[in-house]
Amino acid sequence: MGGGGAMMSAIASLKNNRNLLSKKGKLKNTLSGSKNKDKLVLKVSETSPHQLKLIREKVIQENKRIRNKRLVAISIIMAIVIAVFLYYV
Repeated sequence: MGGGGAMMSAIASLKNNRNLLSKKGKLKNTLSGSKNKDKLVLKVSETSPHQLKLIREKVIQENKRIRNKRLVAISIIMAIVIAVFLYYV
């Protein structure tokens, strides 16, 4: 009967997994960092509507610039693909 090696491997794998599960509880508290359970408090200053408007405009301009770069890159790639296709057909 064959398969003895495969069964021994399965038994060894189950044994290793069981050993890993028993170690899980021991490592649970040590890997979580400090024992200080205080929550992180962020200091957020109030932002004026004018500053929010400037930030919004800056983000919109940056998104337009990125969109234009992508459009140019895709156009160049498509032109190259079409040129190669027409050359070989």
